[in-house]
Amino acid sequence: APFAEALDQLARVIEPAELREAVGATGGELARLLPDLAQPATPAAADPDTGRHRLHTAVTDLLEGVGRRRPVLLVIEDAHWADVPTLALLRHLARAGGYARLLLLATFRDTEADMPDALSEALADLRRSEDVVRLRLGGLSGDEVTEFLRRAAGDDLDGGMPGLARAIADLTAGNAFLVCELWRAVAESGAAGADGASILDRIGAPDSVREVVGRRLARLRPATADLLELAAAAGAEFDLDVLAGEPEPLAALDE
Repeated sequence: APFAEALDQLARVIEPAELREAVGATGGELARLLPDLAQPATPAAADPDTGRHRLHTAVTDLLEGVGRRRPVLLVIEDAHWADVPTLALLRHLARAGGYARLLLLATFRDTEADMPDALSEALADLRRSEDVVRLRLGGLSGDEVTEFLRRAAGDDLDGGMPGLARAIADLTAGNAFLVCELWRAVAESGAAGADGASILDRIGAPDSVREVVGRRLARLRPATADLLELAAAAGAEFDLDVLAGEPEPLAALDE
């Protein structure tokens, strides 16, 4: 699905003649990902492994063809949710796309809880390529949060900016998503010039953050969700004795 969405977007913005030229003789295979792609050919009958290889080759040929006229940036986000076929195509492009003017950017969470075995195997395979660079992104520093707010607010913050920046940096630990969403909530409240800590207390957690957290919590087993609620009430740090009364606390704690 991530590749289908990206290639569909490419097909919509590129000139039809250029697209036909880039697709070339392998266009029939691309119908597996892009059913609306107008091509006279249809995917050739083959066993699953052969069909998958033909599809991978067709995607590589398409990106190489487009890259003859312009450099291409292909972004695959949240690769920790990718299924095995998606990761297989990612690995193929990394190995076979060396002649394309293509930068392939994949983002993923590398925490243990978010790292499935399939992604770990794909990363181990990709690490053997000299063309693959892995960048680990940490949280924004206090100065970077201040700079973000300065650019986002222009001259609206002035004297209130340092206090608000410190409060947001402390509350988010520099998490870029939380920084952006908190600033958006502050700006929408119209109280950007107020004291940082007091305005954040007043607006609470933005709805966008609640929705993201809610989606992640929905993937947990009920016993783990119950344990998490208890832990949240206990505070950011607590002794395991607090959880002693919960059924199977350690199993839920692992998740």
